[in-house]
Amino acid sequence: MTAPTGEDWEAELESSFPGYLLPHAFHRQIGEAEASRFLHRLSGRPHELALVRGASLISGHLPQLIALTEGTTRLARRLPSHSRIERRLWEGGYAGRLDVRATLARQLRGAPGRFETRQRHRRFDRPENLLLRSVLQRLIEVLGELIRAGVLSERGWGADAARVLVQLRHLVARTRLQRIEVRPVDAHQRDAARLAPDPVYGLALRWHRLLADTLEDPDPARLSALLARGALAPLSADTRFELAVLLRLIRALHGALLARDPGWRLTRACVMPTRRDVAALEHPDGSRIRLFFNQTVLESSGPRGASLGHYLGHRGRPRPDVTVLIEAPGAPVRAVVLEAKHTQDLTYVRQGFDEAALYRWEYRQWMIGWPQAAVVTSAAVPGQVRVGDEVCALGWDGWVPEAFIEGILDGL
Repeated sequence: MTAPTGEDWEAELESSFPGYLLPHAFHRQIGEAEASRFLHRLSGRPHELALVRGASLISGHLPQLIALTEGTTRLARRLPSHSRIERRLWEGGYAGRLDVRATLARQLRGAPGRFETRQRHRRFDRPENLLLRSVLQRLIEVLGELIRAGVLSERGWGADAARVLVQLRHLVARTRLQRIEVRPVDAHQRDAARLAPDPVYGLALRWHRLLADTLEDPDPARLSALLARGALAPLSADTRFELAVLLRLIRALHGALLARDPGWRLTRACVMPTRRDVAALEHPDGSRIRLFFNQTVLESSGPRGASLGHYLGHRGRPRPDVTVLIEAPGAPVRAVVLEAKHTQDLTYVRQGFDEAALYRWEYRQWMIGWPQAAVVTSAAVPGQVRVGDEVCALGWDGWVPEAFIEGILDGL
């Protein structure tokens, strides 16, 4: 699935991968250099890295995954097998198919009470089937983890992959494939899959290599290439604009901090259902700036929340599009909150301004210094930012003002 582009702010997403792992997304490619930078900043988060690997693999190869599943469904009806004869010696009687010749031979040799039976067993553990079964199991594990993490759902970019997971689980539990145990893949299995006449085995072999390259290969260059091919971006233009606002702010803060002191370090996280901060700038002296995307982070002390709880039983808190927490040793934690509006309609921008004003008053104990709250819009804003205003309105063309950055960094 692709989404239209063409607005200036879209370039921010092209140049700074957000690590987006929510269901309502579309598949798009990014540059390998940007993928490499993101992976470097994701260091220390192995679970998120595993999810990035899995999501990039599935989104970048979804047609091949569907082809493997459909081909295996067809193959399972006539799965190749081989037969094995099991011989058994009985004393005084027998059950099963008697091997008359062998029994007579034994009795003529002086064992009149002994009987020998033979039973043909049909087995499906051919080497090419073993490889196929191993690949299916690994795909079930990858898809299952993405489902549990909320990355895949029945709606959004991975809807087809979620349906594939249901089919794969049926195949290994309800068809002849259930009679094949999962074993480590070896060279004999790979050779058999490569030479097997049914093209499904060739697909399975390619998936075996893909899974190894994606989930196990530590080579940063190959991993960056995978992420570049299978990157995701939000389907909604509103959400993409919100992320562009966040990413440009991260870039501006990082650049300003490095100009002051090269000891500052930027780490990034994925935008996923279980996320906390999506970026953190940290200094060895204990100072740090954390940025949150579309999350309720702050405790509210404003009158609106208290009155809503009293009269209507509503316990929710306002949720800014971006929350910035600034922490310095010996100083109280302060916050800046942003509302992002993708629109050319200034009436809608005024609505965003009112929302930002609400955040400022509901979270007033965190609003220390300047800036405090702002609405950022893709529309042109006639007025220039004024230092000291409790709520500001900023257009994309002027985002991020130098005064805004200096205010956030004040005291660090």
